[in-house]
Amino acid sequence: MKFWIPILLLLASFQAVSATDIEREKLQQIANEMDVLTQLVHEAKSYSSETDPQIFEYQKLLWNLTEIRGAIQRHVNQQTTAPRSVKELMVLKGQ
Repeated sequence: MKFWIPILLLLASFQAVSATDIEREKLQQIANEMDVLTQLVHEAKSYSSETDPQIFEYQKLLWNLTEIRGAIQRHVNQQTTAPRSVKELMVLKGQ
């Protein structure tokens, strides 16, 4: 039994690394989509009129998109060296 514990812990850590890699990949996809959203906002702004009864605040929307994308990029680029908790690993494993 003692022989299997280190092997199981090693296998669990590999699964945790792959989950982090998948998470980062998905977050990077979201960041890329944020670039597309930013372009769409610029296009929409170019069609807006200052004589409209309600003026949409495109600058605030662009600022928000920039902040969200920056937060995603910081998380993706963050170096994670801290080990995951056993409880977290069990959730990843599906138990």
